Amino acid sequence: LEINQRLGYNQIKTIDIGGGLPVNYASDDFSSQNVPTFYEYAQVLRKITPELFEPDRFQVITEFGQSLNAKAGFLASSVEFVKKESSRSNNLAIVHFGADICLRQAYANQDHPRRFAAFDNKSALPLPHNSQKIINKPWSLGGPLCFAGDVLARDLDLPSTLQPEDIIVMKDAGANTLSLFSRHCSRLAPPVFGFRWHTDAPSHDPQISHFALLKPRETIRDLEQFWGKPPSLLLSAENNSESQELASLFTNRQDNHEDGKEEKHLASSSS
Repeated sequence: LEINQRLGYNQIKTIDIGGGLPVNYASDDFSSQNVPTFYEYAQVLRKITPELFEPDRFQVITEFGQSLNAKAGFLASSVEFVKKESSRSNNLAIVHFGADICLRQAYANQDHPRRFAAFDNKSALPLPHNSQKIINKPWSLGGPLCFAGDVLARDLDLPSTLQPEDIIVMKDAGANTLSLFSRHCSRLAPPVFGFRWHTDAPSHDPQISHFALLKPRETIRDLEQFWGKPPSLLLSAENNSESQELASLFTNRQDNHEDGKEEKHLASSSS
């Protein structure tokens, strides 16, 4: 406002107030004591900076990607492997998502915890069943990558009957997951599905009206395109001068590297 007043015209027409609106990761509710709704947030802005809401004065942009999308998605995977420990240790379950798509949970778990749920592989009902008396045990949840730090959570309260092919769901995963996807171990990005609820279904018995594939699972060809083909393959696939020059450069570097090895070997032998 002060800049525009000094200039005598609206030099600044757009204000980006950024992101930072939190998400209630503790429950299924969109808001909590420390997490306001969009309406509540707008009311505070309107009270403190009413100029933002004056017509034809500013275009206000927000960046609330996480708060908009987090509760719109979840990650689901079958359990690949289960290792049950003694009473003093956590059981361990390995699933098909980990530090490849949940970077914050794997590398900064204490700062970015998430809620997990287990479902039966046959009935798709939550574990444990209401008809069974099952003792829960602390579990650690590991991902598919090749290092010991690929752990999504520890001390999870899950049923002791959890077994391979049961389903593990990470809730509130619609933000900062696929957008942070890592190529470590050349993982393929998973498929993304969308669904809609029946609008006429009662709240206590929701039913899906539509189910669709929004993004297919990546293929090996997609992975090759990401990493790029070796020049020799480019040369055979595309008979053009650019690929020939690239292949020649690559071959010369290999020859020079081997010559250097040989010279070092001869020098050490002669000495």
